[in-house]
Amino acid sequence: MKEKKDRLVLGVDEAGRGPVIGPLVISGVLIKESKVSKLRKIGVKDSKKLTPKKRENLFRKIKNIAKYKII
Repeated sequence: MKEKKDRLVLGVDEAGRGPVIGPLVISGVLIKESKVSKLRKIGVKDSKKLTPKKRENLFRKIKNIAKYKII
């Protein structure tokens, strides 16, 4: 029987204020496909649909789920 490999999934999001050349923050998370359901379960979605407080709470939880991260 062939062992099924756990593929990697990359998710990115950006948030900016003002004109296109204004302040911009871009983030990404690389995780194993098997952990995607954990992110959905804690409420990860488009950051623009979340309150600042909810984004901050998710940030901490995502750091615990993702093995590799760049902040």
